[in-house]
Amino acid sequence: MKRRTFLKTLCGLGSITLLPAALSAQQYRFHFPDLSSDTQEDESNDQEEESSQEESDQLKILIPLYSYPNWQEDDYVWQSLIDLKGEYPDIEIIAVVNPTNGHFNEEDSNYTQGITDLVDAEIKVVGYVYTQYGDRDTQEIIQDLDAWQDIYQSAGVSGIFFDETSTDIELLDYYSNLSSEARERNFEYIVLNAGITTDQSYIDSGIANLIVTYETTDAQRQENPPSSYNEPSESTDLSLLIYEMEEDNVQELIDFAQEHQFGYIYFTEDGFDGNPWDSVSSYLEEEISQALQ
Repeated sequence: MKRRTFLKTLCGLGSITLLPAALSAQQYRFHFPDLSSDTQEDESNDQEEESSQEESDQLKILIPLYSYPNWQEDDYVWQSLIDLKGEYPDIEIIAVVNPTNGHFNEEDSNYTQGITDLVDAEIKVVGYVYTQYGDRDTQEIIQDLDAWQDIYQSAGVSGIFFDETSTDIELLDYYSNLSSEARERNFEYIVLNAGITTDQSYIDSGIANLIVTYETTDAQRQENPPSSYNEPSESTDLSLLIYEMEEDNVQELIDFAQEHQFGYIYFTEDGFDGNPWDSVSSYLEEEISQALQ
């Protein structure tokens, strides 16, 4: 500490009581306030903020898991996802499960077991509900929400994935109401799938935790990308879903996702058979390892 700074520090401490000269050198000393703990606390807070920022910048996985959970068979598709989560415990994964297009009134015990397996592996599970781009009757959708709550919420389903969502600002209240209905039933995580750039009000309103704003084939992404992209908000992240990959271009897709501020990703070669979501991508481990970097 420079002398001038030292003297200013003394002045800032107020009056100092002089001690008798007979005191030993060890006894005769100033008692300055201990500032080291404050400095350590500031450094700790800075480290926590940096760590939190790194976690928020880290890509995460949103996977439509539309295969059947035949957990008793050797070809149990969901097991490969569970194994990857065990190998990469730091990756955040959200799985969308979809029994009978999200419309059911009876329990399928295989789904109950499959959902339990996912949750035990610390994978967040959200249930599929379609909305027909705002044309589906609200009461029908509420019946589906009730079924998810009554049948599979206890197994661990903690959110709802509203599919086929409109991008029309005129339907924002419709989706806001659906989000509220889901949250009233203790589904705390809400996903909307617009599939393409939507009105920014859907993101800024905070009615969903996550919105899929680009779902397409890899060829379409390269040949005819959107003219504009949404921006995430403090309350709402964005997701990118790519299917029909024709080559291993995971790094290119990672770069694309980061460039356009997508926080959640999933890329698969599947889809040429008409259903991109009935398997787990052979590139998923590469996607996870790249996302964690």
